[in-house]
Amino acid sequence: MTQANQALVVALRRLVATEEAEAAVCQQLGYSERAPLAARLACGLPPFTREELEGICAALQLDAATRNELLRLRGDLLLVQPDQPSSVDLKELFPEQPLETSPLHNICSSLDVPPFSRSEAREFLASRLTGTGVAFSEDEIADLLENSGRHPARLQQAAAALYASRY
Repeated sequence: MTQANQALVVALRRLVATEEAEAAVCQQLGYSERAPLAARLACGLPPFTREELEGICAALQLDAATRNELLRLRGDLLLVQPDQPSSVDLKELFPEQPLETSPLHNICSSLDVPPFSRSEAREFLASRLTGTGVAFSEDEIADLLENSGRHPARLQQAAAALYASRY
């Protein structure tokens, strides 16, 4: 048994440790009894195909990380015929996980920006209006500061909306 095959078999043994899980996997693989599964897990041959592993993952209702790890281990096996096309839809094989697969994940850290002080907020608004020929009244500035909580992004959005409503 190859090292990759052994790693996959060890992982599968842990997953089918309960009778209920073992029964679900046997049913998924079409085994009427547990002996064939036990034999495959004992020696690791023949290796599990992609379709079998996908069926096992579905039967055990595995989370995406565990499923992907099993499929990764299976991909390390040299004994599996690479010319066997998968019958599973590509969107199911590689589900979109935008929050987990951002190219910036672990590269860019979040930055907490505290609210502006009143004077900083007024300077911010004045700097944005310089050269536009537009001036907000004191009441409008007070409303902007109050409604935005002096948060930089919200202040900029509120000021842009006020500017757009005028022009």
